[in-house]
Amino acid sequence: MILPRVFTLREYKRWLRDRRSRDASLPSFFDSGVKRTLNILRGVAFEKSVSKWRSFGSMQYAMYLKKPSYKRAIALRNWGFNVRMPKQ
Repeated sequence: MILPRVFTLREYKRWLRDRRSRDASLPSFFDSGVKRTLNILRGVAFEKSVSKWRSFGSMQYAMYLKKPSYKRAIALRNWGFNVRMPKQ
């Protein structure tokens, strides 16, 4: 499975400031999930963390390709994958 393009660190931080980033993920994601993604984008994450991140991305991206939805696109973006936002 080919993963979508990954945000740069600057793009990811800009996305997190966008109010839409809070539309899909649980509030608890913004404690640990953002830290994990930031570490991965910075290149300082453990290999186990990177493999979990890739696994999530490939699974969710496959489902996104089958049936694109607004919430799934936001979830992928929150994890650092740059996907096109479908219309609501």
